[in-house]
Amino acid sequence: MKVIGDGEFSQRFGYTPSIGKIREIPEGLKEFLSSYQVVVCMDYYDVSVHCCLVHPNVFILTNENLPYNSIYCSGQAYENRRIIQEKAQHFIAVSRSVEESLVIEGVERDRITTIPFWTAVGEDYGVDFISPEEKKDFREYLVSSLNRDFILLYVGRNAYHKGIELLEEVVRGSALRDKVGLVLVGMEEEFLSENVLRIRKMGRDSLLKYYCCSDLLILPSFLTNTWAEQFGRVLVEAMACGLPAISTDYGGPRDIVVNGETGFLIPPQNRYALEGSVLRLFRDRDLLWRMGLNCISRYFSVFKKDLVSAKIDECYQRFYREGVK
Repeated sequence: MKVIGDGEFSQRFGYTPSIGKIREIPEGLKEFLSSYQVVVCMDYYDVSVHCCLVHPNVFILTNENLPYNSIYCSGQAYENRRIIQEKAQHFIAVSRSVEESLVIEGVERDRITTIPFWTAVGEDYGVDFISPEEKKDFREYLVSSLNRDFILLYVGRNAYHKGIELLEEVVRGSALRDKVGLVLVGMEEEFLSENVLRIRKMGRDSLLKYYCCSDLLILPSFLTNTWAEQFGRVLVEAMACGLPAISTDYGGPRDIVVNGETGFLIPPQNRYALEGSVLRLFRDRDLLWRMGLNCISRYFSVFKKDLVSAKIDECYQRFYREGVK
């Protein structure tokens, strides 16, 4: 079966990630795609609209987990979404919240298959990505920099809805100030302020050192009118390195973190739940250690690249519509 993803031809036909605009179908697109049995597109971009209009076997891989919302999905964006949902052969949702969003919008459940994003962490080295000596040295660097021996890690954009402000308030509060240090990766500026170290975005291999040498990953995102945590790939990357996580009980994280086994799911924007969860694992290192082992097991049984790829291939085979070369 010949399969092509939109990333392999978007530039060739002049596509950009545009949701609210539409243009004429580029000359030659239909002929180009006719040699492929399956076309895979990401979300509701203009390339997805055009592919759905010229090819009968378009699979939409989507992480959109908010139903139609007039604040961000109106006008042409709404029309694009309607066309795709009518004409796409099948949808691959990356989480159950995405699946439910599609159902609310009217997509039949038998046209949806839920398969998580995969991630290849250090070519699946995970916890063995760095040597014990390197881990010891880098761990000592973090502890000495923050003057704390329990390290919390956040990885992501410096955006309000990611909950960073709340996270900083919690680690600087009276209950945790003298106990934990916080590393924020993905910031615009780099500086150290008391027990919080801010670092700019970095490459995957450099980031793995932080996963392997921290004690907890924190992803305290919260829902807004136009956004919800769509998946949380950093949770999977941390999981591959044996790093438990505390995250919001909403959207993508619900499918990744097993509450009480690989970390904790907490209500969004709840300072007391976040503080209490960190304190519990700070005090119970045996539980933290068991969660780390559970993380590695879950990564290799659910999120490893070859497992996810096999599920996607099976989805293509199962829902492929006959009649295309």
